[in-house]
Amino acid sequence: MKSDSVPNGQPRRKSLKVEGTDLQDEPTKSKKAEGELRKLSRVVEQSPRETSDELERRVQKRTSELVKANEQLRQKIEDFKQTENALREAELCYRTVANFTYDWEYWENTDGTLRYVSPSCERITGYKAEQFFTNPALLQEIISPEDKDIWDKHRHEAIERSKSGEVQFRIRRQDGQIRWIEHVCQPVLDSDGKFLGFRASNRDITERKKAEQALRRSEVLLRKKEQEYCHR
Repeated sequence: MKSDSVPNGQPRRKSLKVEGTDLQDEPTKSKKAEGELRKLSRVVEQSPRETSDELERRVQKRTSELVKANEQLRQKIEDFKQTENALREAELCYRTVANFTYDWEYWENTDGTLRYVSPSCERITGYKAEQFFTNPALLQEIISPEDKDIWDKHRHEAIERSKSGEVQFRIRRQDGQIRWIEHVCQPVLDSDGKFLGFRASNRDITERKKAEQALRRSEVLLRKKEQEYCHR
């Protein structure tokens, strides 16, 4: 039978374990915990005055940071409002100038679509701006058959040479009336010289044409009378 004694005759100490924990370690852990508690007690027992001052410094620092951040945010909001107002004024100015022009103005993109058409197109053609947006080819469609070659030549030269040009032609209004149009266009370029399309202006010169025709008839009649007078 084996003895529980060590060679010097002292009894062997048994190590008791509870759920895998060596009870011999418990005193060490307990002392360590007591040390941590003493340290914590010393921290807690620090001067209340020092703790209060530190807290107040932190609050003041954080308050100062918040005040500064709020001021920066307020300034950004104010700058944004000023920029927004300036843009609104610029847009109003642009719309006033563009939409209240007497002539029919438009901006054609490089692909043939229309970026802008002034409302005055309805006064000249009888068609609304929305109809030109929907059908960009409407201008070519209402040109009188007699003048389509004139228009096609002008378009070809304007696109090929990318320069301004002027041409006169007749259109048939939506109500069937024939009107004379004086068309002037020029290329639109950005700051880098990139071609962005054409800016065009169409003016109704029907009354001018009628006056010119009347003047020519008067000149013909006058020359005829002069010839008759000379042959008397």
